[in-house]
Amino acid sequence: MKVFRENGTSELTSVISIPPLQIRVHSGSTQNTLEWRNNRVAGLAKYHEPPTQKGPGSRVLFSFTEEEKSSITGGVLPLADKCGGQWKLPSNCNPANNSCDYYASWEYLGQKRGKDSVRFTIKTKQSKFWTGIGFSNDKKMSQTDAIIGWVDARSGRPFIMDTWVSGYSAPRVDQRQDITKESGSLVEGYTTLSFVRKRNTGDQKDLAFTDSQCLYMMFITQGGGFDAVNKRTSKHQQTPVVTENRVCIQPCGPEPPEEEVTTEAVIPGVSAYTMLIRITGLADSFKPPAAGSKEYEELSQQVINSFVKELGKNKGYHGLAVNGFMQNETSAIIAELTLKSIDSNTIEGSSARSLDATSSVTPNVTEGDSDMEKWQRVVRDTLAQGRVGNLNVDPEFLVFEPLSCE
Repeated sequence: MKVFRENGTSELTSVISIPPLQIRVHSGSTQNTLEWRNNRVAGLAKYHEPPTQKGPGSRVLFSFTEEEKSSITGGVLPLADKCGGQWKLPSNCNPANNSCDYYASWEYLGQKRGKDSVRFTIKTKQSKFWTGIGFSNDKKMSQTDAIIGWVDARSGRPFIMDTWVSGYSAPRVDQRQDITKESGSLVEGYTTLSFVRKRNTGDQKDLAFTDSQCLYMMFITQGGGFDAVNKRTSKHQQTPVVTENRVCIQPCGPEPPEEEVTTEAVIPGVSAYTMLIRITGLADSFKPPAAGSKEYEELSQQVINSFVKELGKNKGYHGLAVNGFMQNETSAIIAELTLKSIDSNTIEGSSARSLDATSSVTPNVTEGDSDMEKWQRVVRDTLAQGRVGNLNVDPEFLVFEPLSCE
């Protein structure tokens, strides 16, 4: 064991070498405790003022104050024969036989082959609740980077989103969703979520793991309820567990072998994209209608009609559908849509056209653009004026990602 002073202070850092993983444990304070206030909250959209303003109505989510303390004694272990770590609850459970209430692992995929990325896997028995993992630089809610999600029991479809918590407001969906290879399953009541993310995404709304920076991890062992259509979530059932010490994710040992990439068969020439847009200017009391209701269908049709008038002018437009609405703030909602396009160049003899016979290509789209780049530009240009049809939209907010056609 090698002990050395860090940053020229009296704080000590221990480096414990456990082949093939190197775990660096920071213990820079005599007060290594988890701090939080365990209050109840009606949902993600309802928050309070910072904990300095105390009162009987104070309510928080992901809040770690200095009023109540509970020590968490580490529990981070290396992954067997891999470069990474794991945390499980209870500590003596076995994720292989699904005996863990919650399990999280992170595997560094390599600097060259893995493009300096990490694969995160989360497993939980609490399949009726959302779950996830978070990263913090100070154990507190403010400036917390969190990835949360669930698997819809009815459709079997997973949903994972990259979020950012600023101050004491609700977590907001990142404009940049810096996660890839998302997958999820629900088998015999056991939820498994997986995604890949770079150690350093370069996004200001993501916290970075580097060779010199380690972060605290937050494990959401029992989240709250969720609406798979509206993407609304309620307060977690139990306060997330925060590691007592910082966790480092760094290269160690030889690079892992390159995995075979398998892709689902898609219809030739057809592409599909998931996009999130922010609809603004709504009443403070507005709430997304329940899926299946008359109001939900009317709102969905209003959104589709507004966008089709603009998107339908472009050659290759193939359809638009609303997947749901989510809300994590007042006066605005986020709509999730699926946009389908067809590339006439990939289908022999095809004369694929948009719904509008006078279809054209948006001026800002160049001939060299890929299909995804073309439609991302089209949508961004459509949002640029801040209004689409009779909808007010946020011109600065757009999440646009490819989706495999089924």
